[in-house]
Amino acid sequence: MKIYIVLHHEIMGTPENCRADEMVFYTCDSLKKALRLIKKSRVDRWSWWEIQSQELNSLEWPQHVGFYGARAGALPKPPYDKCVALFKKARSKSLPRLSIEGVAKDLKPGDCIHILAHQKHRVEWTTPDEPTVWLAVFYLQANQ
Repeated sequence: MKIYIVLHHEIMGTPENCRADEMVFYTCDSLKKALRLIKKSRVDRWSWWEIQSQELNSLEWPQHVGFYGARAGALPKPPYDKCVALFKKARSKSLPRLSIEGVAKDLKPGDCIHILAHQKHRVEWTTPDEPTVWLAVFYLQANQ
């Protein structure tokens, strides 16, 4: 039985030090289903897809089927340079990004976020071009 492996490639890091990262997103039993899954996925503009095929339980390396854009359009080669340019442009004008329990959120000036006690959170990114000020208010609830 032939399976199709759908890899997602994305530019990550900072504008000054970026790299391509990849991960397996889906496995499917047909190319048609793999393309449909790509079309339904929401990913950043600085990413692309790759589909590989392999016989189930085979010890051979998967065979490359093709590279695809965000809407599953076929690409002749990975759009690495274009994606790096998009990533750098977006990050150079980007808003601060905060991650709470692994979910990232872009913040605008004046945004407020309620983070519960002991929730894992961290600053993912801030622009190096201007200062970012974070104000944290700690309080006890009335019934504590």
